[in-house]
Amino acid sequence: MNNKSSEKRPFSGNLPKVSTIATLVAATLSGQVTAQESQTQQSSNVEVIEITGIRASLKKSLNTKRFADTVVDAVSAEDIGKFPDENVAESLQRITGIQLNRGVDNAADDNFGSGEGTQVSVRGIRPDLNLIRFKGVSVAPNTINRNFDFSILAPALVSKLKVYKTPSADLQEGGIGGTIDVETLKPLTNPKRKLVGSYKVTYPEINQEPGYRASALYSEGFMDDTLGVVLSINFQDVELQRHRYETAGWIDRPIEGTTARVPRNFRYNNRSQQKDRTGIYGAIQWQPSDTLEFELSHLFAEEDMRDFGSQPIYPAEVNPAFTRTNAVLTAAGEEDEFDRFLSFDAVSIGPTRRLLAIDRDFTLGLKSTALGMNWTPSYSWSIDAKAAISEGKFEQYQYFMQFWGNDDFSISHTDAGQPPLLSANQAGDPSVNGLLFENPERYYMNVSNLLDRRFSNDMTDIALDFTRDLDFTYVPSIKFGYRYTDVEHVAFRQRIDGNPIVRGLEPRITLDKYIDLTDPEEFSASRVGGVEYIPNINISSLTNDVSQLYDPADFSSNGSDLAANYAINEAISAAYFRVNYELSDNIRGNFGVRYVETEQISDGFDSASREPVKIKQDYNDTLPSFNIVYQIADDMLLRGAAAKTISRAPLQDLNPGGNINEEAGPPATANLGNPFLEPFRANQLDLSYEWYFSETSLFSVALFKKDMESFIVKGFDQRIVPGFEDLGELDVTQPVNGQGADIKGLEVSLQGDFSFITDELANFGYIANYTAVDGEMDEDGSDVPGISDTSYNLSVFWENDVFSVRTSYNFRSNYVTFPQYLGFPVYRDGRGQVDMNASYKLNENVSFIASAVNITGEETYDYHATESNFMNYTLSGPIYNVGIRARF
Repeated sequence: MNNKSSEKRPFSGNLPKVSTIATLVAATLSGQVTAQESQTQQSSNVEVIEITGIRASLKKSLNTKRFADTVVDAVSAEDIGKFPDENVAESLQRITGIQLNRGVDNAADDNFGSGEGTQVSVRGIRPDLNLIRFKGVSVAPNTINRNFDFSILAPALVSKLKVYKTPSADLQEGGIGGTIDVETLKPLTNPKRKLVGSYKVTYPEINQEPGYRASALYSEGFMDDTLGVVLSINFQDVELQRHRYETAGWIDRPIEGTTARVPRNFRYNNRSQQKDRTGIYGAIQWQPSDTLEFELSHLFAEEDMRDFGSQPIYPAEVNPAFTRTNAVLTAAGEEDEFDRFLSFDAVSIGPTRRLLAIDRDFTLGLKSTALGMNWTPSYSWSIDAKAAISEGKFEQYQYFMQFWGNDDFSISHTDAGQPPLLSANQAGDPSVNGLLFENPERYYMNVSNLLDRRFSNDMTDIALDFTRDLDFTYVPSIKFGYRYTDVEHVAFRQRIDGNPIVRGLEPRITLDKYIDLTDPEEFSASRVGGVEYIPNINISSLTNDVSQLYDPADFSSNGSDLAANYAINEAISAAYFRVNYELSDNIRGNFGVRYVETEQISDGFDSASREPVKIKQDYNDTLPSFNIVYQIADDMLLRGAAAKTISRAPLQDLNPGGNINEEAGPPATANLGNPFLEPFRANQLDLSYEWYFSETSLFSVALFKKDMESFIVKGFDQRIVPGFEDLGELDVTQPVNGQGADIKGLEVSLQGDFSFITDELANFGYIANYTAVDGEMDEDGSDVPGISDTSYNLSVFWENDVFSVRTSYNFRSNYVTFPQYLGFPVYRDGRGQVDMNASYKLNENVSFIASAVNITGEETYDYHATESNFMNYTLSGPIYNVGIRARF
């Protein structure tokens, strides 16, 4: 496949300073207050503008927040089957305090993703420490850990996303950052027959491969509107691509008689991703009487993604396969004491240049069946019962292949923060032709393996809640209940080591059969110097040929693969009691306590004997909570909250086994799990002010603090590992409960329209929010992984009865992705992105819709320890969608 795209310049516009934004906020608010005072003096014959579309979404979201008894934010559908963005995670990032992850980081030097939103952090807390629910019940994770990948959910089936930032006693535990509830349409809310469908063509600029997204929804009430049915189905078939330049990290090496910090290698890759998604949701709602209601629902969502491509690899660190000549070093700067090289020539004395080809299939899946009942047996009692079973999965089937050759090459690296220029031979000038492997017959396959790994999560969730209305003056009601959740997480890994197979072939497999030198692939990452092309490899043909060499019977799990096979079972019982109080017409809230017992069983393989091992652990937590709302005026609220929260340890960390690398060192190394980990625990405080100066307008300020009593970190020590006494003390890496962390932050939100200036501007509106978070580890004062110091969103929109358009800019500052990699942290640099969507109503039934994601083609930049030590530049490019939507 040949992919063409033009080189894009990064967005370089200057953003307004915080002080400027503050001035504008103050001016806006003061103007709106003046306008409101003036309007009260005017006659009542002012035209009332009907709230539809974006305004309807804002109104519903604000009502959810305003009348909640905890700190809650929400995003609501603009219409049935019409969510604000093409991606559920993209919509979540519009909420104050939500930060978006694009793609999935397998390791510091391995990431898959193509620019679409996948997972979210809440108030700086990383994704696996937040709880995700579907219609009020837990759903099984669909990743390798407790994370949830939202890209699997089609926006068309979602009616509302609610983010609980403070808990109450009845809210299920597990989200230190927050709890995210995904709500869908209930058919009896509006039992009139509804048919909604949409079809969109997706066009990614970087590879210019059109795809499509289609959805349909049917809802109707029957039997005098006592029985309702909703059915939603959606499909997606798109191919996206990313261009990436990377180094695999920086390492200290002796060069030219001194110690220099050099990249491990230089790698350029185009990675294509074919994504097919199918989603089906159905629900039946039955109300046999005014006091009894049942709902049965089922969700099926699955995404199959093929991730494939090739990448030239040029080694830079000292390698016995080549010698350096003409090496030039730059003197150490202020940021560290290590010199860095500027350029060198490499004279090959063995295979040095390499070309990696990778072809892997991922499957993300989620199935959830839930039954709910609400019964009001008397005027003072209400009973809610829910039972759900869900299955989440993440599967990877991967071919990994490397061609090796011994051509000389030259590296000219004039700026440590920018990519180098390369050439194919020592005497040649650096040029893009150095990446094309002009002598492919001299490159033979020397590395090949086949990996099969699977993660499955089976969850059962049962909840019973009782509400009792009381005649007490200050306590109108109490609530109590019980919940049981059982989770079974199974990790499976096996592989075929194909190195002996491909190295024993006569003749060897060479690159010339699979490379097209006449039509190379364009490489358009704008920061990547003069590199315009990389080899065009027929990955499908290569994978097909290599697959013929393997016998599925040769799959095996041993060594490090066996250590990655484990199962974690958690049986969680929770009981709670909550008191709702109203001290006056202006003061309301709740307080209560939740008691949780967790029984955990970890099954795996002993790191020494490789025999099966089972380890049991029990722990319990008492979680008090308090929420208060003080109504300062009809349109102003002051909220306060205090609570204790937990998030359970990452599933991978609970593996009772581990891997010993006897060939490392000396000393040998051990990478072990820890089935005795306690959960993350935190005490949190919240204080917020909210002013609803119209039904679609809000100004709010919130302060929060989370005192993490325990924070799981990767511990390191030197000790003797049982079963490996003859190796002496090993360098052991193992997750441990660290001392904790301190996280505090500020959230500011402002939204409204410009009617306070003139009625002609009433159709223009704005949504803005800003979050500042400071996170510091108690042990060493380092940054808490995953926390960005600042993030903000700014949207402006215009809407009338026929046309609507919204433009949004979101920014997230730099944050730590991996606390330790080759001795130093890996950071993701700050990044902003512009998105736009629009719709035009042709008539009452048909609308044309369009959207653009990442209009300015912003890149992602990761660096190692310091900004000049780049890890990678990744470009995914803009993605455009145009289509039609019909509602009957």
